[in-house]
Amino acid sequence: MKMVCDRVFILTITPKADDQGTEGHGKVVPFGILNMQTDELALYLGQSAEMPDFIVDCLDHGRADNQPNYLETHTLAINLDGGGATRLDRTQFIKRMVSFSRDMGLTLE
Repeated sequence: MKMVCDRVFILTITPKADDQGTEGHGKVVPFGILNMQTDELALYLGQSAEMPDFIVDCLDHGRADNQPNYLETHTLAINLDGGGATRLDRTQFIKRMVSFSRDMGLTLE
């Protein structure tokens, strides 16, 4: 597992024999970003429950990884599940999303 920033990791899975290496080393929480135009899925893993900072860090990392593919993109439509971390009354989430959109020069929908 490679740490991308303090909350985002990239996991590379190497298959092992049937029952080798089954002991646990902790837990990870998945977060996915689906590109609805290309059907590409980016899956990120965190160490704690879904948090606003983790979500925006994943979006930021996903945008950085795919920057060359979206040079002409000026609007980003985000479909959220309405979970606890993404409710509109969560000021930390709104603050981070506004900062993300300003830094990237994007309009959010």
